[in-house]
Amino acid sequence: MVETHSPPARLIRSTDGDDGGPSSDRLVRALRAGEVLRLRRGVYVRTSDWLDAEPWTRYDYVVAAVALRTPSPLFCRQSALLLHGLPLPTTPDRVHVRIGGRGSAGTRRAPAMTEGTAAQRRLDAEAMPAGGSVDLRRLLRPTPTHQLEAAQPAGTDRASLRELVASGEHHQPSLVLPGDALASVVGPASYLVEPMNLALVDTVSRVDFPSGVALLDAALTRDDLDVEAWLEHLPTARRRRIWQRAWDFADPASESVGESISRAQIHALGFEAPTLQRVITTDIGTFRVDFCWEQAGVICEFDGRIKYLDVDLRGDTTPAQQVYAEKQREDALRRHGWGFGRWGWTEAWNPRLLAARLENLGVPRTREVSRPSPVVMPLQGRDNRART
Repeated sequence: MVETHSPPARLIRSTDGDDGGPSSDRLVRALRAGEVLRLRRGVYVRTSDWLDAEPWTRYDYVVAAVALRTPSPLFCRQSALLLHGLPLPTTPDRVHVRIGGRGSAGTRRAPAMTEGTAAQRRLDAEAMPAGGSVDLRRLLRPTPTHQLEAAQPAGTDRASLRELVASGEHHQPSLVLPGDALASVVGPASYLVEPMNLALVDTVSRVDFPSGVALLDAALTRDDLDVEAWLEHLPTARRRRIWQRAWDFADPASESVGESISRAQIHALGFEAPTLQRVITTDIGTFRVDFCWEQAGVICEFDGRIKYLDVDLRGDTTPAQQVYAEKQREDALRRHGWGFGRWGWTEAWNPRLLAARLENLGVPRTREVSRPSPVVMPLQGRDNRART
């Protein structure tokens, strides 16, 4: 039996009552009963849709809820990149939008997602897996909106830019994307977003090296990448250095976010650069591997759970069949003399764990680095860029 994706969640607005949909009063009762959750004032999602979704899909719901507010906001940074279809290396902890003036800039809290003891009891019961536990406070933590002033080109001070925006002489770059830009949710008819290239320059120059590399690796596979005109929006030497370092290292040969994060960490840890997507022939077939160190005789793979669970990547095979096929493939590579290692998100985001794995496999170092510090693994974003 072939699995199918769940249908997109449909957001519910209190204003839908005029055409026969839920009225405001009914939605308030549903909220207090735990049947729906509040994403923004007047915008709700069914509790079952929220509990069944992955963290990154819940972020889609919140972005769509923000877009349903009036007036329609201008999405920027990670939120804009998501709408442009780039896979995010982590799930953002806020929604990023541009504003016209200075007064309302800053982080704006979102309303509580639920209210009342009856709703709490229902959520406790529905969210609790058999024999397990769920951090319900984290699951229902509202996602705030980060309101930002206009992107600042180099050579323009902030005060002058504010005056230009206020007078209407500076128009913030924007374009309109269709409502199906987020396939996981039925929300607004359209989204107002910054151009992808501006959002990319602005974001990469502010995030850590692995995240910036992951975004650029994905962007380099697209036909609409053209950042040159937007580099003037790097107003400081520090942001220009951050951007240039990630840009120089980016490589479209990385086929997933996990591979990109891993490759950046391998470089930062001082290990020899691997060959990407090396094709190797074995007695049961020809395979392409994520990372290969030919002289050391070592192959490594990033092993995220998406390739086992995502229907688009698995095709007609079940997760069990996919696991078995991976084992057969690994055994064949080992028979041909290759050392083999694999890791997932935990190691990719923790330099100390990844360094230990590579050292045990005999991957050579080209330079010594200070002892890496462990990190707290963030929520992963989609790892949906794997290509066959």
